[in-house]
Amino acid sequence: MKWIVLLFCVQAHASEIWLRVGESRFIPAAPSATIRVGSRGIIKAIDSDSGVQVIGLKPGATSLAVDGKSFMLRVSYSSQKEFLLELRERMNSM
Repeated sequence: MKWIVLLFCVQAHASEIWLRVGESRFIPAAPSATIRVGSRGIIKAIDSDSGVQVIGLKPGATSLAVDGKSFMLRVSYSSQKEFLLELRERMNSM
């Protein structure tokens, strides 16, 4: 008997959050939320009673899970973020 095993790589759906270095964003969450950060040093996640404050520390990308919700966080310098957002807008209008 022969076995065939097929493996598929599927990217999970995650909300994208793009921050500049030093910029912060608030993500609402329950007081007892479970928080998981993928790569340390790229962001700082500060837990509070009403959610999580995320601060961009250095350029890079990392995942963040808050109460089962997945986020892909990208941190870049201000000029890089502005350039890429403008490029996306122009590509979408083509």
